[in-house]
Amino acid sequence: MLLSVSVLAAGSVAGGFGQFAFTHQHVLATFEVGPAAFRANAPSAVEIRFGPERTGFNARRLTRYMKTLSMRPEPRAPLRIAFETTSLGFSLEFRDGLRFEASGIVPPFITWAEGSVGPGVPSAPSRWALLSWPTPHPPILLVFPTRPASLIARRTERGFVLEAQEGYSGWVRVRAPFGMTEIAATSASELGRLVERITPHLERLTAPAPKLVGFSVEEDSNGLTAVWRFDRPGALVPAPLIARRRSGNVKLLSGLRRAGASESGDLWECEGTELNVRFLARRLPPGAAVVRPPSSPPALPATVSHIDAESVADAAMLRLSGLADELLTNSLATAVQAFGEERRRDREPVTGSPIMFDRSGRGSRLAAAHALAVAAALGEPVSSQDGLLGSIDWVTWLPAGQDERERLEAAAILAVAAALSNSPEDRVLGAMAETAVAASGGPLLHPFHILRAWIYPHPSRLSLRPPGWWTALQSPVRTLSAGVKARAEGNSVLIEGLALNTDPIEVRFRSDAPLAAADSLNLSDVQIREDAGEFRFLLRPDRPGVWRLRLSRPSSSAPIPMGAPGPGYSEAPR
Repeated sequence: MLLSVSVLAAGSVAGGFGQFAFTHQHVLATFEVGPAAFRANAPSAVEIRFGPERTGFNARRLTRYMKTLSMRPEPRAPLRIAFETTSLGFSLEFRDGLRFEASGIVPPFITWAEGSVGPGVPSAPSRWALLSWPTPHPPILLVFPTRPASLIARRTERGFVLEAQEGYSGWVRVRAPFGMTEIAATSASELGRLVERITPHLERLTAPAPKLVGFSVEEDSNGLTAVWRFDRPGALVPAPLIARRRSGNVKLLSGLRRAGASESGDLWECEGTELNVRFLARRLPPGAAVVRPPSSPPALPATVSHIDAESVADAAMLRLSGLADELLTNSLATAVQAFGEERRRDREPVTGSPIMFDRSGRGSRLAAAHALAVAAALGEPVSSQDGLLGSIDWVTWLPAGQDERERLEAAAILAVAAALSNSPEDRVLGAMAETAVAASGGPLLHPFHILRAWIYPHPSRLSLRPPGWWTALQSPVRTLSAGVKARAEGNSVLIEGLALNTDPIEVRFRSDAPLAAADSLNLSDVQIREDAGEFRFLLRPDRPGVWRLRLSRPSSSAPIPMGAPGPGYSEAPR
């Protein structure tokens, strides 16, 4: 199946809001940038200020890939910032002059194609200027697409100030041409070698940031092939993908090259206009599995705490496995309802995506557990509109969270919840979250390690005989209705429920083979509608009380597996 989507879809892979909601301080691939200053993502970096603290922010355009922030105009300060995730930096738009200043560092050397100058000497007008220091710091490339600019750096009591001669109006692209490599240059020959290194890459380094123009995904039984299309070559490739591209369950199908003049191997960009990625990512069918009773009943928790992510997520998986009894099923449904009532639903102001966690990201782990529970308790797949998938950031491939630990744990739960979705796009975002968790270096520390290893398997695992719990999770018959008991008897399914009156009752199932009504109890009429493997039964009780219905399946249909409890939230490999 091939699915193409518009970049305008707010909750899609091509849309979302990533790290760009609620705050204007963002960590990009090479810089941390805020409304008044930036600093390179390197140990030696210092903060470089480009304007005063201001108000009047307006972010009218954002996706997980970019954000444009407008601010109140101030002399020699930018009125717009373009936060870019696909380039080696960001961009600033000035109206009446450019001024940078910093403390705790000497003025930079200013180098362009024909020469270099030190403090107090203006550079010749040029379309670009390279800033470097006599002590190890990442050099910074300034690009002037509007017109050539002349710069001068002066020493101050605390550090330096850098200004454009005769003012400057227009965009300035700020780039880290060598990545985060810290370089010291103190002589003309060393400055000349820096120019020699960036010259072959100037066409790409001085170009605008690549923009996403389309996304498509093709799915099959074992995975997803996702293609991001940009308007120009050179889009920066996210670090988790680089780290996991040879892992086996993630494969990069498009060409790469080192970004800019970097030689470290940490930063890579697309060779062409497409980023083509193959994820081994198997789908979990939503709803509760119908299984044969296990030989020994599993131990079940008596209650579910709606404020405990582990409690909610473990109950959800027992429900998905078809092992939850009526008490646990009701407790899970009550927990989901209590969470929805207690959490004030907020919205990301630009895309309008609803979120069920704080604007700081706190609570994303719990929200992810409840997203999983909704799919388990109600048979509804997690939606990208809940804000969790929309918050996955293009730089890190992680969702929102108060800190790194919460982001990783929310990502691990979300990787499971997204596998239940009917949408291939949601499952791509889940695979991205799983890739980020695996790239973090500590996947054993995060929820559902064993389960995720089967959803997102190494190729060698595909040929292994699956454990009983995985077979049970993949049961060919599933109930999508709460309040209905279902169990297998041979190759048929016995369902029952409680009628409070004689009003019609709708019961939903998914099945790989036709389901037909056989014998029944306390039902005067049974109507069946089938659509793409989903069966809707409209039942009319004779009287209030317990009703039962046996559903028959063809003798040639796949056998219903025996129930088996799966690995839990905190269970580590044995």
